[in-house]
Amino acid sequence: MKVNHKTRRVLSSIALAAIVLSSHSTVSAAETPPKKEAVKSVRLVLPGDASPVVKNIGAVFTRQIQQRCEAKVVADGTVPLTVELTVVKGIGEEGYRIEDRPGGGVRIAGNDERGVLYGVGKFLRSSRYDQGGFTPGVWRGTSVPEKAVRGIYFATHFHNYYHDAPVEEVERYVEDLGLWGFNVVMVYYDLHHFKSFDAPEAQAFLQRERALLNTARRIGLDTALVIAANEGYDGNPKELRADMRGVWGGQFDTNLCPSKPEGRKLIVANFTQLFDAFADLQPRHLAIWPYDVGGCACEKCRPWATNGFLGVSEPLARLAKSKFPGAQITLATWGMNDDEIAALYKAFPTRPDWVDYFITAQTFIPVISEIPLEKGVPGGVAALNFPDLCTCARMPVGAYGYLGFPTRFQQRWANRALHLSGGFPYSEGIWDDLSKIQYAQLYWKADRSYEETLREYFAFEFSPDAAENLLKVAKIFEQNIDASNLGPSADDAYEILQRVDATLTPQAKASWRWRVFFLRGVVDHELRQTRGKLEGPVVKSVFEELTKIYHGENAEWLLRMPTVPLQRSVK
Repeated sequence: MKVNHKTRRVLSSIALAAIVLSSHSTVSAAETPPKKEAVKSVRLVLPGDASPVVKNIGAVFTRQIQQRCEAKVVADGTVPLTVELTVVKGIGEEGYRIEDRPGGGVRIAGNDERGVLYGVGKFLRSSRYDQGGFTPGVWRGTSVPEKAVRGIYFATHFHNYYHDAPVEEVERYVEDLGLWGFNVVMVYYDLHHFKSFDAPEAQAFLQRERALLNTARRIGLDTALVIAANEGYDGNPKELRADMRGVWGGQFDTNLCPSKPEGRKLIVANFTQLFDAFADLQPRHLAIWPYDVGGCACEKCRPWATNGFLGVSEPLARLAKSKFPGAQITLATWGMNDDEIAALYKAFPTRPDWVDYFITAQTFIPVISEIPLEKGVPGGVAALNFPDLCTCARMPVGAYGYLGFPTRFQQRWANRALHLSGGFPYSEGIWDDLSKIQYAQLYWKADRSYEETLREYFAFEFSPDAAENLLKVAKIFEQNIDASNLGPSADDAYEILQRVDATLTPQAKASWRWRVFFLRGVVDHELRQTRGKLEGPVVKSVFEELTKIYHGENAEWLLRMPTVPLQRSVK
């Protein structure tokens, strides 16, 4: 959840290598059909008994094409291309098949509603938008996901993008991510921001989070909540507060002590209100966090991880299961040290009836331990990972534009993939968009290389003709972590980006994804000239533009960029 940013650092000495697993492929592709021509109009055909979810997926299909090129999507009439969406059982849970349609056009069949969504995503990504219209993709085949839990966690707090961007914009982002294979969207209702549940600003925030989760449900995805086990509101009585002296991670004095009877009652009452407010959205997952806002160091709660934390987590888990029928409970190990991890094995000698998953940390932070998955998970419970996409390699987070570690992420995934049922990548904003997509694809197909994913991303979002060159740039960006010691490769990346920028369609060139990626090259190029000093009109202009993209005018210190009035636009 929140991170002890003072202790975080990226281990630049980690060997960078992409390890590709050898495993059964869930993808089968037919022989490549002949090249297709660009069209100006597309007819979308839905089943006669299309559900509201399939209709919403059709609307996403329409939006994606029309925002990327001049082609229009229509429901009837004589057009050069017909795309049919349908549900056909037997493909495999959440899987899809893309095939030529009898009579012409393309047929996207999903095993279920989600399969339709993911098939639409694959078809859109294999198509082109830069040849004077819409050029349909030629990929044909069947694909079924390997991991059951393919979640994304929006850390909705600190006035970051998810907290402050126009809700309609974030809703479109939820849809975008769904196309790549995510099947769960998780949000965090950060109690410490508010005096009470009934405070006007708390209720406004509740409606915002409900809107994001409603968007997920509209396209067939599951919803999820994450809580800190003993978090409290800013207006809760101070005499019931936890002892936070020496507690690891982000520390707020709003935490409540569950060893105080009235504190425990208040914890349950607070979360009862919260669960009731989300119950109609039928959350599929609840994750309960021990640290990094949670924790209490009082004598009765110590040792927190296997005493106070477990003692309050069980009633909260059972409460959630009563409010959210069929919900699955995840206990996080984030922030636990080696001794606490070892104690979990003693606390859960057999499988508990109230825990469905453990989340293991999966970060580059050396002070955070991970469950040794090769040994087996405590109690034989299934395991999920929690990749930290917001690593503080450069501060403030996101100020430099795109930030990603594709080879490192793949290396860590390859060492653990066989032991995981999926995961929830942790995000504070949109500069990590490509990292989210990397994990979505690894959850879908565990042995997919980062090169395959990045090529597909760059071809879809920018241009197939630029994919190889942008892959080179992404590798350079990963190598150039130390902003104070950038080598000549920063200039190489900048030159490639300038050339690609001149070839993009107006839609791709103006997209926030391109600007975030492009501006990273601009910043690195400038830092090379200034030897790492954040100074000069170009760097200031980048800060200004990124602040607008992230809607970060009110962001808290971790995310707040040193912005100044815009002096000149970056070309």
